[in-house]
Amino acid sequence: MVTIPDRLFEEPFVTLFHRSPHLVVMHKSLVRGIENRQSYVAKHAISIVIRGTQRIQTQEGSMLVIPEGQMGFMGKGVYSVTDMLANTQRFESYHIFFDDLYLEQLLSELAITPTDIVHSAVFLKRAVPSIAALWFEQLHHIHQWQASGIQDLMRLKVKELFVMLRMEDQDQQLAAFLYGLKQRHVRNLLQFMQTHYDKPLTVEDYASLTGRSVSTFRREFKAKFGLAPKKWITQQRMEKARDLVAHTQLNVTDIAAAVGYENISHFISAFKKHYGQTPKQFEREEI
Repeated sequence: MVTIPDRLFEEPFVTLFHRSPHLVVMHKSLVRGIENRQSYVAKHAISIVIRGTQRIQTQEGSMLVIPEGQMGFMGKGVYSVTDMLANTQRFESYHIFFDDLYLEQLLSELAITPTDIVHSAVFLKRAVPSIAALWFEQLHHIHQWQASGIQDLMRLKVKELFVMLRMEDQDQQLAAFLYGLKQRHVRNLLQFMQTHYDKPLTVEDYASLTGRSVSTFRREFKAKFGLAPKKWITQQRMEKARDLVAHTQLNVTDIAAAVGYENISHFISAFKKHYGQTPKQFEREEI
């Protein structure tokens, strides 16, 4: 599983317009589709599809399909993402990622007050605003400038897009969804952890995804599992890793990824600390 947007920063098919702790703006252009990529989207996101189709499946199994010329919104979470090429054999999209702090400021500055609140992981807005073509073009022009203040201008451009969306949000559906992102959706802790312990997530990520503050998560976790979160997660990952080393032909890189380690050396170190030998040494003993 990859962490989005971080995993995309160095990809050759991505143009990164803006990157800050609270806001990321990028353009993606593919000539080869991506199918069912397991992703942890670490910030709330807007996906605007220009060519092709994007399918986003939530961890609960519901599907968001974003056709060409439409945009989808998703709260941070674990998804399966597919980018399908258009007849032109290209997939093209724009993406805006924003955290809770940015969301809070945005709702306040734009005075967005919905008549209702929708608790949903994903939301489809059926059409990109008609004036957005110029907005996309301006992003590329601004990106080419070599002057101070460019990042401030990028932030203003994102706010401008939200203003356009607000103007077209006559039925208040988008406002209801955005406000819903502020509300914690409390998930079953036991079920979630047993399903996702092998994902490359931090304790803070697990707390957020299960709808709890970090302190509440740690307290409830200890009461439920009898161990601190990090210790239990490491134990589960190492047990799965041992089984994969002993009973499969996977290499160390694949095993590390399968148990939630994106850094191979960190995985080998954790395995040796837990079992007293490296995965390779353990494998030789099993033969």
